[in-house]
Amino acid sequence: MLVTQAIRNAQPEQIKQAIDFLFIEWYQTSKRIQRLTTQNGVEVAIRFLGPGQDLKDGDILYEDAHTVIMVSLLPCEAIVLHHSKLTTTALLAYEIGNKHVPLYVDDTGLLLPYEGTMFEWLQNNSYQPEVMQKKLSFALNANVDFYQHKKFTFTPPKGGLSLKL
Repeated sequence: MLVTQAIRNAQPEQIKQAIDFLFIEWYQTSKRIQRLTTQNGVEVAIRFLGPGQDLKDGDILYEDAHTVIMVSLLPCEAIVLHHSKLTTTALLAYEIGNKHVPLYVDDTGLLLPYEGTMFEWLQNNSYQPEVMQKKLSFALNANVDFYQHKKFTFTPPKGGLSLKL
């Protein structure tokens, strides 16, 4: 089965049909082309070529009267950072971003996939990191999409441009 976009997003308790889960890891959410197998053995080829197309926890990829194929993110070992001060949170996000480590957020604080060296760095800088099993669902993304630049155009003046040396 070829999937080029998610139909909708829902919670499992909202679905009346039988759910065939497609379990994925956090790093598979942004892959544009992949071949995966659902819990019941259905092969799914995902081809997300449009801008901003990422898999999300609860995405429905196929639906008929009897069955729904739904994406479910697997929890992974994550570093959790709780800070009430906005300046500390901003500094943490900046430092983690400089190290090109993916950063996520949820209601408990900042999350990042577990890396031993990052955990030690955070401990050595007195940030009190914790290690927990978490779903990394909501990525903080500061990257500018290529398609955003297409809306800016340059029109030269009517008389042309002149360069005086």
